[in-house]
Amino acid sequence: MPENQAYSQFFQKRAVLEKIIRQQLAFFKALSMREWVNTINNLKERVESENFKVLVLGEFNAGKSTFINALLKKEILPSYSLPCTAIINEVKWGEKQRALLHYNPDKSGKTVAPEEIPINKIQDYVVINHSDEEKNTTQNSSYKKVEIFLGFRTM
Repeated sequence: MPENQAYSQFFQKRAVLEKIIRQQLAFFKALSMREWVNTINNLKERVESENFKVLVLGEFNAGKSTFINALLKKEILPSYSLPCTAIINEVKWGEKQRALLHYNPDKSGKTVAPEEIPINKIQDYVVINHSDEEKNTTQNSSYKKVEIFLGFRTM
């Protein structure tokens, strides 16, 4: 199926779903079911949103980063023969290509503001150091996640 035909079908199906949601919303409002009105409104926002989330899960060294790089058609995430990514990597659309590093709260619970890092230096922050593996686990990392912003329309 051509890409634009699949995209067109997606919009048709989404329009049908939006119509059903509007109908259900009217019923719940008429019945004064506020909790359901809130739930349906949240669903409506998600369906109307232009955001798509894809979660890639797998065991260590299963090729998740390699798969994501292939999907992006660009080598962004580090991928080695040994397990390598120690923190969550979120790839998002952005006007400007950049990376934002988020820190875990410190021992006192204080949170540190995210820091912008060069996109070509991501591996310096997310890769497991196998020479000191015990200290370099997800639980011991001072980093929570890295957000990677890419201009997908130019890829």
